[in-house]
Amino acid sequence: MAELLIEFFSEEIPARMQLKAAEDLKSHMNAALTGLALEFSDLETYVTPRRLVCVVNDLTTQTKESREERRGPRVGSPEAAMAGFLKAAGVTQDQCVQKGDYWYATIIQKSRQAESLIPELVRGLIRGFSWAKSMRWPGATLSWVRPVRSILCLLGGKPIIFEVPEFGLT
Repeated sequence: MAELLIEFFSEEIPARMQLKAAEDLKSHMNAALTGLALEFSDLETYVTPRRLVCVVNDLTTQTKESREERRGPRVGSPEAAMAGFLKAAGVTQDQCVQKGDYWYATIIQKSRQAESLIPELVRGLIRGFSWAKSMRWPGATLSWVRPVRSILCLLGGKPIIFEVPEFGLT
């Protein structure tokens, strides 16, 4: 279990947008962590005129291995249907089992380290965040409420270093 801290440091966020931004960050983070199968005990957000912060307490440091049995097309279906199912499930025909009238595939998700998932999680937060008004600045390809100067990301007190090309940050 570790603490995750993510801080967006930007130019001054208008006062009327600050509270909604903290609420939106909380809901986006909750959904993102749940979607990645990372468990946590508590999630808090804070906002100041120049900072938008999220603190996740007791975050698991890796996901659990999971198994999912996915039903495929009916036996005797067109080859295109089977090919689409195989591609979506990421398996081959040999890995599928026929049960009754349908094909089934067992999909195994291996355990992944939280540290490797966090960079994409942050990039997803940035892309999915919406503001009442946003702007672009030189070097950025994505708009945000104000120019972002830095992003701090700590997991268990150790920095996670990654690039955010949308903001021109490395």
